[in-house]
Amino acid sequence: MLEKVISVHFKLGLKYFQHGDNVKIKTLILLYLLSTSILATDKLAGCYKTIQIDGQDIVQGPNPENSESQVYTVHNEYYRDLETEQRLETMIISVFNGYNSPWYGFSNLVLPLSKGQWSITQDVVTFKMDEDLLYINSNYRRSKVDFLVNSSFTFKGNRVIADLYFSSLRRGLFYDFTVVLEKAVCL
Repeated sequence: MLEKVISVHFKLGLKYFQHGDNVKIKTLILLYLLSTSILATDKLAGCYKTIQIDGQDIVQGPNPENSESQVYTVHNEYYRDLETEQRLETMIISVFNGYNSPWYGFSNLVLPLSKGQWSITQDVVTFKMDEDLLYINSNYRRSKVDFLVNSSFTFKGNRVIADLYFSSLRRGLFYDFTVVLEKAVCL
């Protein structure tokens, strides 16, 4: 169903493109980006059990609900378009990375859905981005932040192998790891 919707949008976009209007070309590009990001969120969204990170088994905590990795989308309050200051729809990848009593550890990656380049095949979703965004912290302080992201998600049965690279020097964030996730029912 979703593929048919995207196909129709793409065909309509080609008709726009034939007219040569810059606004229509930008609309086509935006429509394409939104279509691929919709497919990506559809494939990835949900709850997972973390099996391994960088080849090491993960220690699960006593409360399974707190040991859950999740992928979800949110209309983000903190990350905005640098030029328009509009809130960005983002995919949050919250990876449970282990339990060390009494703490549950998580690595949280933010992927702006309308930025970067999405690529989707039957078994692999990739996202790459090297771009600046506006970040508004909880004290409403505004700053330009850098996002360098190179992520791929390979689907093998009920498992996802995610190679996650995320760097933001201005935010002081850096992640570079491979995680094996197993699809689970959300608790």
